[in-house]
Amino acid sequence: NLDFIHFWLSTIHNFTSRSKSGSEQNFKGYCSPPVLLVGTHCNSIHADPDERQRLLDEKLHRIRSSLVGKKYCRHLSGDKIFAVDCVEDITETAIEDIRNNIVSIIENEDYIGEEIPIKWLELEQKLKSTACPLLEIRHIISEAESCGLLEREGREELQVVLRFMHDLGKLLFFGRVPKVNNDGDHLSRWVILQPTWLIRIFKRIIGYQNIQNELLSFTTEFEVLNRTHYCRSPL
Repeated sequence: NLDFIHFWLSTIHNFTSRSKSGSEQNFKGYCSPPVLLVGTHCNSIHADPDERQRLLDEKLHRIRSSLVGKKYCRHLSGDKIFAVDCVEDITETAIEDIRNNIVSIIENEDYIGEEIPIKWLELEQKLKSTACPLLEIRHIISEAESCGLLEREGREELQVVLRFMHDLGKLLFFGRVPKVNNDGDHLSRWVILQPTWLIRIFKRIIGYQNIQNELLSFTTEFEVLNRTHYCRSPL
């Protein structure tokens, strides 16, 4: 559906901060973050392989034509659209082609080759070893202190580190590191260490019809979370 493609591309363009800056393009003229279009279930287009390929070419041409002149089309890395078969055996060549394109895109991103302080990596490893999917910011600050991360620039450097990890998708943090404890808004209070955990929560809310009964079954777990800041496994 063309509407969905345009919706998601425009959403990516509007809600990524780098798209709004003056340096939104890399040296090849693409906007960051880059996007690959991958179409699935191409086998369902038609049973006959030749007719399927003809119809597929028409669809891909229609998609490319609809994107011409749109600002958000600059997020697409090249004009190649991948079409894969999700029912029959996917050839290794098709997957390898997508994989090679992803590697090529990553290698051209401006953050590749940047030197990362050892203390940043130490904090990342500490957070990775945490079993809980989310932590209060005060616990993150404590871990940063144990790594010696706050010695030079204080909590401002921690803000940079969390933003860096957020941009890489390693965690989610939408607030600001408070200058003093117990300061800041609700978004600044929590750091989500496992983004996939949040995705699963959204999936349950969107896809579960009897959501009220489901949430009631977690009342005790929410109470424990609010009282002790410990997220038990059922939640």
